[in-house]
Amino acid sequence: MKVAELRAFDREALITVDGTATVNAAVKTMAGKAIGAVLIVENDKVAGIFTERDLMNKVVGKDLDTRETKVADVMTREPKTARVDDEAIDCLELMAAGGFRHLPVVDASGRPLGMVSQRDFVATTLPQALSLARQTAKATVSKRYQPVAIAATVAAYTLVIVIAVRIFT
Repeated sequence: MKVAELRAFDREALITVDGTATVNAAVKTMAGKAIGAVLIVENDKVAGIFTERDLMNKVVGKDLDTRETKVADVMTREPKTARVDDEAIDCLELMAAGGFRHLPVVDASGRPLGMVSQRDFVATTLPQALSLARQTAKATVSKRYQPVAIAATVAAYTLVIVIAVRIFT
């Protein structure tokens, strides 16, 4: 599966902020869109990413004033990126290895197209995984317990016959 095939990947939903914006403005944008990160773009390229974790560790954890601090001063610079034709599993492994949850998606020139998060992977793959688990469980249970069910049916039928013979003889 490619990044472009992830259910939540939406090129129209790209949210960016200018590096000169205050942290307060960036957080309000994030809260208003119910997202956990925004891209900071300079000269049509990804300059950085500002995430909930940046807010916690670099702003609140250091008692910085959100109304005065510029997002460019606390963003994560030069984040790892992906392309729409990258394998989704490779991106998830990159995120897991790097310890981050958001991955900007860029074109060949480095211009931002969107962003994917670990939640996007879960939203796409969880229904597939649950369906596969159900199918596997059903196939395993029916194969494994079919002889038991047959034996139990034969035993019950035999018991009914024995009881009927005793009652009617």
